[in-house]
Amino acid sequence: MTTTRTAPKVRTAIAMMNMGGPSTLDEVPSFLKNLFSDPEIIPLGPFQEFVSSMVVKRRSPKIQAQYAAIGGGSPIGKWTNHQGNAMCKILDEIRPESAPHKHYTMFRYANPLTEAALTEMKNDGAERAIAFSQVQSHVLAVPIAFTSDHIETLFEIDIEYAEEARELGIEHFKRSPSLNEEPLLAQAMADLVKDHLDSNTLHSPAYPLNCAGCENPTCRSIVNPIKPYARSRDVACGRPTSQSVHDLE
Repeated sequence: MTTTRTAPKVRTAIAMMNMGGPSTLDEVPSFLKNLFSDPEIIPLGPFQEFVSSMVVKRRSPKIQAQYAAIGGGSPIGKWTNHQGNAMCKILDEIRPESAPHKHYTMFRYANPLTEAALTEMKNDGAERAIAFSQVQSHVLAVPIAFTSDHIETLFEIDIEYAEEARELGIEHFKRSPSLNEEPLLAQAMADLVKDHLDSNTLHSPAYPLNCAGCENPTCRSIVNPIKPYARSRDVACGRPTSQSVHDLE
């Protein structure tokens, strides 16, 4: 007699959000299209569609050649999954009360796109979700601060900068390896999530802050239906309490 075990329900979903990158050369055009169609990247108003299509047509061959030089695609999806699996394994051990934990790779411009990740999260029956951005917007980073390999490390630094170094007579040009599957990185990521869960707060103090020099009036203005955050946002901005808050009371 054989029995089948149902996989445990996901109690805590962790959305690992990033811009993403094309995993194959064929995905480069769609990646560029999604990227340059985003007014948050290049605000072009009514010309957004026209310019983005033109950029994709002109730049795709060059970008495809760059990805071909580093193995045929971006490794960012692979490394994000490795990091997420390792992080969740640690979280299941150090914070069993919120286990099982499961990470969801959630890219803005490449597969797996945000919509697909959210659908998977819903189908898994996740009880709660944590948005864990993999892009830091409030720090000045140098290349060795990247958490995983991608086009900037594997092509721009390893190939382009290395060639420039040789042309300048530099005989020994090395790059510090990215963290990728480094166990300490997984431990640090797990600690960040655990600290957030233990704090019982909706978001970190940095979440409401705009990027340095940001002049976008809609930045960070997305209405969060959770009452404590909506109230604190309105008070901080000097607004009257939003209707959504009254509806929840």
